Amino acid sequence: SGTSNAFIGTTEINDGLLLVSGSFSGSTGTILVNSGGALGGTGTIGGNVTVLNGGALDLVDAQISTSLTISETLDLTAVGTGDLQFEIGSLGADMVSVGNLIIDGLELSDFTFTNLGGISDGIYTLFDAAALTGSLGAFTQGVIHDKNFQLILSGNDVTLSVTAAVPEPSSSFLVLLGGTSMLRRPRRQ
Repeated sequence: SGTSNAFIGTTEINDGLLLVSGSFSGSTGTILVNSGGALGGTGTIGGNVTVLNGGALDLVDAQISTSLTISETLDLTAVGTGDLQFEIGSLGADMVSVGNLIIDGLELSDFTFTNLGGISDGIYTLFDAAALTGSLGAFTQGVIHDKNFQLILSGNDVTLSVTAAVPEPSSSFLVLLGGTSMLRRPRRQ
């Protein structure tokens, strides 16, 4: 927690969770989130942040109001499965505001979404970026929490589209349907 504290150099998070709950807007240092480490909170970071594979951007705090601000660059080019942890519920979704967002093939599997209940259909902004470098990957949609989730680039922002999932017919229903049609088939005489 801080108030406009300034620091230079590199801060490495190797283990545990560093929560930012104040303003470090005067800081020009870089934060590296290494494997095993996590960064979260509701404060402002003035420098650059890089999240590496196995490191986490963790906004899970049981409150939808989580909004982390990174004034400079957030580099997510090396994130892996589940490294970006967000909450979603009836009041919205967590969000990161960032000056420059760098992605390279960002996919839905890079996210973990904690359901706080009452997920509504709609568009949720996950990353509100002034500038964007990169693109989404090939696998940007799937069914999560019984809803269709799809990542979409909207201008410089990464958004999440949530729609009702259409249930797949179960195999037992298809077998029952096939058996019923066999019973109704007229017999040859």
